[in-house]
Amino acid sequence: MVNYRKILEHHFNGMTQRTIEVAVGSSRHTIRDVVKKAEEKELKELTEEMTDYWLEEFLFPEKVPKRKAISKKIGIMFIRNSVSRI
Repeated sequence: MVNYRKILEHHFNGMTQRTIEVAVGSSRHTIRDVVKKAEEKELKELTEEMTDYWLEEFLFPEKVPKRKAISKKIGIMFIRNSVSRI
């Protein structure tokens, strides 16, 4: 998983992308994407509530799986299969 919080902490502290790459172990491409999205969304500082998961949902909502929809669909399929066996 990408360490969004560490990338942004280092970025806000003035580190270069190459230095952040070494510090967190992510590619420069990933770091560039995270920094670019943060700038687009005008994110200028981090708060305690901003976990990696929160940041991923905020910066890249298209990457977060739609868990509720999937689990609901699986539940309905399970019920249908169970009823058809009776």
